[in-house]
Amino acid sequence: MNNQEPMVAGRQVAVTDEGTDRCLSMEERPPTPEGVRKYRKSYFSEAGQRVVHPGLIDDVKNLDLNAKYGKTTADSDHVENIFSHGPQTSFEEFKMANAEEVYASTKREPLGKSYSRGHALPGACQDPSFQYGVGTSVSEPSKNLIYPEDTSEKEEAKDLYIRSHGNYQPGQQRNRNYNWTSSNINPKEHVFGTTEKNRLRDGVSLCMDPRKDPAVPKTRITSKQVQDTKNLKDQLGRARNLGHGPRNLAPNHSFGVKGAVDDWDAAACIAGDYSVEEQMPDKDLGVSATPGWRNVTTDSRGFGTPTVRVDVSAPTKRSISDNQNYGDDVNAGSLIQPSQFSMAGVGDTDFIKERDQNTIRTLFVNIGYDLLNDDDIFSRIWDDAATNFDLNSDGIVSVEEFRCALNKYLDEQEDAN
Repeated sequence: MNNQEPMVAGRQVAVTDEGTDRCLSMEERPPTPEGVRKYRKSYFSEAGQRVVHPGLIDDVKNLDLNAKYGKTTADSDHVENIFSHGPQTSFEEFKMANAEEVYASTKREPLGKSYSRGHALPGACQDPSFQYGVGTSVSEPSKNLIYPEDTSEKEEAKDLYIRSHGNYQPGQQRNRNYNWTSSNINPKEHVFGTTEKNRLRDGVSLCMDPRKDPAVPKTRITSKQVQDTKNLKDQLGRARNLGHGPRNLAPNHSFGVKGAVDDWDAAACIAGDYSVEEQMPDKDLGVSATPGWRNVTTDSRGFGTPTVRVDVSAPTKRSISDNQNYGDDVNAGSLIQPSQFSMAGVGDTDFIKERDQNTIRTLFVNIGYDLLNDDDIFSRIWDDAATNFDLNSDGIVSVEEFRCALNKYLDEQEDAN
């Protein structure tokens, strides 16, 4: 076999921490520090592990788990002596009832009867129809007590609340029961204090409706359309006029500006009334009508710039702003389902790439397969990989082919043993 290393064009860069051996060997995950682990629930997840408060874990480690606390007894009490189930037969119930008659609680509170205080009642109270209290001739029904009737207050009660609390009704004039006959004053008409000579009456009413004010002119010359529009708006103290009142219009009156009478009704406007020539498509529809710009060519080539530029060589050093695809980018399947070691910079094609014997032996020896240091074993596995596991159809061994041959050799050795 020719062990001469093939010539490779270009510059090779040795990456020590991103090779295939780093992808095949996983680093062991560092354990959780003991000072942090005791505060987690996983600390007690093992079977038979004793759950202890995190603050006592360090103290419990120094204790003897087999030590017993308390006082030990020579003989233990039996369950039937501690938990009694009560009488099981009628005779046992009779004996139990006779034994409990001596207790004062049994005499005072007999089972199934009212509380007995030991009072000696007269003979009249022994009658079942005997009732306590004073009887009434008329009883109030419970309905009136639950749902009392709404009764208005009497005038005497209202006068009492006026004298005691000054509870006057809204708008009620205060009456202190003065004797106005001796002074010839009518309290309903007389006004105390200084009055105006020309006093204005019904001022609030005039503000609400200025039409009642004689000082406001009643005649106002304005446009009828403007006045009708104002009457349809909201006015204070009046219901809104929606214009539904009588307007002395004829039953067949039509609103709006009358248009010209023609044959084009709504149906004609929707359906249209075009001739066959008018319904034909335009002559320049889909075709350029400008001379010299018509889409006519005798070439069979494709026009425009292709998305994937396989006709242009990719630059040696691509800029990060260059988003052009030169045919060497991955497809959509690789983006949706990337390879297992894509985060380490190793793709699926790296495992089936042709390798020489020295590179293959170095990779697998570095990940722990020391048996490959034997030339006979390595040659046997290499020949098997090149003959039976030809994945890339070129007769040259790759990492994946050698791995399959190595697993086959290990299985045979295990079966032989």
